[in-house]
Amino acid sequence: MRVHESLRERFEELDEQRRRVDEEFNFLVHQMRSGGVRDGDRLRIEVQQLHVKHQGILREMIDLLVP
Repeated sequence: MRVHESLRERFEELDEQRRRVDEEFNFLVHQMRSGGVRDGDRLRIEVQQLHVKHQGILREMIDLLVP
């Protein structure tokens, strides 16, 4: 499937947002590995928020692909 040319810019913006969310998640994983997490409840909330944000971005990207 290809993104229609008129939607390509929006798709790229969303993909950049998705990459930033991935980077944030990777940072949290790094903190967990290094023992830098002191508040497990706060971490759970942050991970849940990132997950919801990631799902929304992917949903919008898919919507651009499917007519």
